[in-house]
Amino acid sequence: MHIKNTNTSPVQGAVLATIAALFMSVLMAIAKKLPEEIPSSLVIFIRSLFVLLFSLPLLMRNPRGSLRSNQYLLHGLQIVLGVCATLCTYYTYRQLPVTLATSLGMTGALFTTLLSVL
Repeated sequence: MHIKNTNTSPVQGAVLATIAALFMSVLMAIAKKLPEEIPSSLVIFIRSLFVLLFSLPLLMRNPRGSLRSNQYLLHGLQIVLGVCATLCTYYTYRQLPVTLATSLGMTGALFTTLLSVL
């Protein structure tokens, strides 16, 4: 498989990471303002529907190549861990003050860097 060089710059990556952090903060502020009667699982379901809606054009462009894999067990584990992480994140943001929850969320890059050495 040949990977195309798209000539992306570090500045573009930093801008996209900043935009992603901004959107995540907005999502969590909205989740914090929702009534307690709405469960976190429903909020995550609706969020996932929007992600699917925006991902469909990418999947439709190359439907066979986008999801082809022989690592079904690892993909299943990735799905389970991703859902658990999302549930924990939304639960945390709904229970803690927004500033503390955002601070904890921003430490993810630190832990990723430290654990990448292993």
